[in-house]
Amino acid sequence: MNQIIDYQIPSRKSISYVVVVLIDLLVMGATYWGMHHFFPKLVNFDYSICWWFGCYILSTFLLPPLAYRRIARIDLVMLRSSKTALLMGVLYFFFNRAIDYTTFSKSVILMLAVLVVGMILSRWIGSSIVSRMRRRHIDNCEVVFAGAGVNLRKLYDAMSDPRIGYHIHGYFENKESRNLGDVLPRLGDVKDTIDYLKKHKVDMLVCNIGTDRVEEISPIMDYCENNFIKFYTVPNVHNYLKRSMNMEFVGDMPVLAIRNEPLRRPFNRFRKRAFDVICSGIGLLLLSPLFFVVGCIIKIKSPGPMFFRQKRGGQDGKEFICYKFRSMHVNAEADTKQATEDDPRKYPFGNWMRKHNVDELPQLINVFLGDMSLVGPRPHMRLHDDYYGKSINGYSVRFWVKPGITGWAQVNGYRGETKEMWQMEERVVCDIWYLENWSFSLDVRIIVKTILNMIHGEKAAY
Repeated sequence: MNQIIDYQIPSRKSISYVVVVLIDLLVMGATYWGMHHFFPKLVNFDYSICWWFGCYILSTFLLPPLAYRRIARIDLVMLRSSKTALLMGVLYFFFNRAIDYTTFSKSVILMLAVLVVGMILSRWIGSSIVSRMRRRHIDNCEVVFAGAGVNLRKLYDAMSDPRIGYHIHGYFENKESRNLGDVLPRLGDVKDTIDYLKKHKVDMLVCNIGTDRVEEISPIMDYCENNFIKFYTVPNVHNYLKRSMNMEFVGDMPVLAIRNEPLRRPFNRFRKRAFDVICSGIGLLLLSPLFFVVGCIIKIKSPGPMFFRQKRGGQDGKEFICYKFRSMHVNAEADTKQATEDDPRKYPFGNWMRKHNVDELPQLINVFLGDMSLVGPRPHMRLHDDYYGKSINGYSVRFWVKPGITGWAQVNGYRGETKEMWQMEERVVCDIWYLENWSFSLDVRIIVKTILNMIHGEKAAY
């Protein structure tokens, strides 16, 4: 989720960056004064303010702010701010400990909480001020278009918001354009571009000229490269690919991937698998007494095995045996019929288990064995995979990652019986969004929300 922002067209670290940092310094100074007043043990040694701001500078260097970016999602700005504050607090605590052996206490936890709130407030103020500045044409990025394809019109629509500070002069093309003619002036033919760049301040040139006109493009690109003007090219693919894309390379040949897949990166896969192994291992050890108690109750309430085993689709479509506590009486429709709200196959304790997700706990075994992950698209019955795979476009994309005990779809309410096709379609949309926006913090967020849902119970969990 948070890597996407770093792929946007970057902003120069100009006055907007300075404004964000200055507001940070003011807020962090006020936070230091408050900590010194209310928690003197944490800041009672000489020169502590120097290390306080030193920790801020180091944290900001390692995790640069996003609030000054021209295109920055507010949730990612807030997430980056929280990470910066936590890093700053941890650095400061360890320095404090090195000076006078300060121990980890409630005061330290409160300090971290105050830092997070302060940093989020600071970045929100900074982002608001930067937006106001750009509305008044302060710190604008001066832009010129070369070419006038339909993709440039879409780009114009995205860049024309005055809050993000792009000032688009016009476009160069050898004839009037029906795509841009109603919103931008034609500045001349393509051959006039360099003369215009020499006479006007331009920061960025965006080119949408076909590759068959390379003799027109090359001089413009060379001039931009040699005169501190950012040169960008817009490929003619948006008419059939209406989604974000990522550039990859095969040798030195660029290719566009239609999906961002963070879990293709080995380090991300390692982090996710390590988290799964550690958490599932600890979970199985701590919950073993519960497994015994639940197993005994199942045996008493309904004759048959403690576990329900079913073949389900895993990563790359490979089958695996999924384990659950048996919440229904043994029946012949277990592999063909979804559970319904008043399903007569369920017994009372099984119904309680389903409502609080207790029946899913044995899937920690699947996670530990590597068939599943703690978080991912929920695995379905093979019969449903075959049916929905033929009916819903993109359904099979779910198999690109390991299935999970819980997922983005489930914490957003798309769980339980799918009576209508649209319900499964929305579930698939959520699963694909998760695949394209995975982050470690997103997994933690989903797990926390799932635990809260387990405590409260869910209406759709039947």
